[in-house]
Amino acid sequence: MEYLTNGIAWSIVQRMMIDAPNFEDKTGEDEEIALTENNTGDILNYVNNLM
Repeated sequence: MEYLTNGIAWSIVQRMMIDAPNFEDKTGEDEEIALTENNTGDILNYVNNLM
């Protein structure tokens, strides 16, 4: 949320998140998510639902 309070547009924050997607697995380690044509819509929907 610091991004929003410092005047950075939400669309820029979304793009930053999409450019470097990862998740924490059950072991607590981060893993990257490969952005493909098949999952692009799912990732964009997830990011848009964060608001």
